[in-house]
Amino acid sequence: MSLCAVGLWYWYRVPIEIVHEEKGRREVDTVCRTWDGTIRHGPRRVYVDEKLSLVENYRNGLAHGPWKWFDTAGNVYLEAEFDRGKLLTFQGQRCEPRLARHLAERTINDPVLVQELLQPVSLDFIETPLKDVFQLIKDMRGIQLELDVKRLEEAGVNIDSPVTCNTNNLPLIVAFKELFAGYRLAADYRYGTLVVTTTQSAESWRDPTGVTTMVPPRGSTLEKAWTRPARFEFIETPMADALLFIEDQHGIQLDASKVIEFQKQVAPHGLPVTCNLNGLSLRDSLGLLLEPLDFRVTLRGETLVIETP
Repeated sequence: MSLCAVGLWYWYRVPIEIVHEEKGRREVDTVCRTWDGTIRHGPRRVYVDEKLSLVENYRNGLAHGPWKWFDTAGNVYLEAEFDRGKLLTFQGQRCEPRLARHLAERTINDPVLVQELLQPVSLDFIETPLKDVFQLIKDMRGIQLELDVKRLEEAGVNIDSPVTCNTNNLPLIVAFKELFAGYRLAADYRYGTLVVTTTQSAESWRDPTGVTTMVPPRGSTLEKAWTRPARFEFIETPMADALLFIEDQHGIQLDASKVIEFQKQVAPHGLPVTCNLNGLSLRDSLGLLLEPLDFRVTLRGETLVIETP
């Protein structure tokens, strides 16, 4: 029995190395066995053309310890430190600057998104419309990524403009900088998602809707729904109808009377909105929905009141 117990402990707790090789890329993963398979536990090293490209460290499946990225000359160009999945420190000069600041200041509160920004990606676009480029990145990496269409158009950036970019095995945060070269673009983190906008907007943006600082009454239905994942999918839907749907879907109280009056005055066809948001909180989803129209949310008791410009 003792031998069986020791053997079982050894089988499940002692890390092993697993090697994956494909087309000049070799990954050496250190893993532990679990009842459900294996999880990363220890260092993970990635080699490209037999040169060390990336070193990560994990503990029980979570990023834990130093991460380092190496260029082809063997020099470190990015460094990060994690503690059980949470980013502690970040340094990197070759990154998209706004996102690098978010990482350094730890203002991105989504550990999955943080790690996606640091994972290598290869991009190859030739004369591809800007909006299609970011839709492909969004689909490929499974991340929340939105275009700030209003501010891009105000700055004269056409979302159908052709983009040409080729990056090979670079962290997404570095690939973004390469992708934005020659354009007045930046990536920002707002309302729980990445937003591609203008450099000026990224530097000066403040939440105009009020949702990020709003605190619903304790114990209210709104408090329970406020940070719960939501799903919005609207195609040319009148804004007032979209808000009524949200009210019914989440069982909250929402006053859209000012929106209805606003529509009558400036948008007789219903002020149509199109968006597809899935998995973000109700708070962040409302922010993304209302911000392009300069609408603001105030709180009257447990009722969300939508204010128009």
